[in-house]
Amino acid sequence: MRSSSRATSCFVLLLTLAASMLACGDDTPPEPADECPEITGDGTTHGPFLETSETWTLAASPHLVPDGLSISAGAELDIEACAVVRVGATRDINVSGKLRANGESTKRVRFEPLEAGAAWGSIVAIRAESPLHFLHTTLENGGFLAPLSISEQHGVIRVEGSRTESLVPMLETVSVIIRGSGSNGVHLSSNAAFIDGSNNLTIEGATRFPIVTNAWSATTLPSGKYTGNGRDAVLVRTSERLGIDGLIVESTWDDLGVPYEIAGETDAPKYLVVGAPQDATTSKLTLSAGVELRFTAVSGLTIEGAQATLVAVGSLAEPIVFTSAADVPQPGDWLGINFHEDVSPTSAIAFAQILYAGNENTGTRSFSCGTPKAASASQQQTMGAVYFSLNEGAPSAFIQSTEIRFSASNGIDRGWTGADTDMTATNTFSDIAFCKQTEPKPMTGSCNNPPMCPAAD
Repeated sequence: MRSSSRATSCFVLLLTLAASMLACGDDTPPEPADECPEITGDGTTHGPFLETSETWTLAASPHLVPDGLSISAGAELDIEACAVVRVGATRDINVSGKLRANGESTKRVRFEPLEAGAAWGSIVAIRAESPLHFLHTTLENGGFLAPLSISEQHGVIRVEGSRTESLVPMLETVSVIIRGSGSNGVHLSSNAAFIDGSNNLTIEGATRFPIVTNAWSATTLPSGKYTGNGRDAVLVRTSERLGIDGLIVESTWDDLGVPYEIAGETDAPKYLVVGAPQDATTSKLTLSAGVELRFTAVSGLTIEGAQATLVAVGSLAEPIVFTSAADVPQPGDWLGINFHEDVSPTSAIAFAQILYAGNENTGTRSFSCGTPKAASASQQQTMGAVYFSLNEGAPSAFIQSTEIRFSASNGIDRGWTGADTDMTATNTFSDIAFCKQTEPKPMTGSCNNPPMCPAAD
């Protein structure tokens, strides 16, 4: 009996260990417990206009919105815990008043298609007075994308602020799941932002990106899980620069577990510009350790003027990465990091990697002594993984402990007139097509002939 007992105990122990190992190998967050009753009745059909405040209850669920819904200014829609809303194919819920989905941790609100397999559209708010609040809510199979439309302008939740104002907090998400979008999960534009306290946002199964945002609003993105989509990255659109005349604009991008992808909407160069148009007020982009920026073809990052600052300081364990968004990256996929007109004394790049940059099509020429190893037509092009096009004198050696690899042109193009500031001392360079660093123009006299062009190690 004792031997049998020991064998049984060992078997149980092995089963327990196996279960533990399986559990450790699955980092997918569990579906929240659901204590809501099954929805069985015919429900309540709602017309396309809501002009007075209402509460949609569990008892009257499912709430059917076959023709979409417009919530008028001054009207408020509260949705009770466990209530279910089913929206017609391609239809939107447009909010000019207020919408609150008041789920609880085990009693979630649900938005679903009215007809199985027929994606509904978006929940849209375009006024600062029309915030959206989603607490413990699941939104499934929305984000309808019409043929030939621009996918980056769509999402299950779309909010638009005002470009002439500061950040506009318009979206609260607490323990929200967005699943199966036909386009993107969340779309933020014109300084629309998440409301403080938003957290635990899960976006999965979107055909495109989990989040589309502009550079300023990206500072408000909540913690969450953003994998399992068509493209697991936060898309940052370059159509809106990080900088507004008359406003101090600062944005910190945290490591959300997926990269930030920098892209525009045409085949022309797509710069993400940090700096106000008139260079009159402070603009600052800070990248947290571990952040990765991926740049689409012929895109780049421009830090414009002395009032514009880039702080990208990683660590040995968590470097900041600037790289190509291509599935199979190649040297020259993107332009590089450009410091234009002047350099802020507080800019810093350290413990970073700058990869697959150096595209020649920067649109700038003759700021340095040139690149003698390039083809004759390109020798005066200002180009490199990092390239300067400065009106003022030399900057300090503010790029430290950084790895620059796979550049299709130079490592660093020192495009200024002034002191010969060495940008190589603590940095490493490899697989650089031309110069590790170019020669800046001297204050007096002429450039060397040929200009200095040290090769990478």
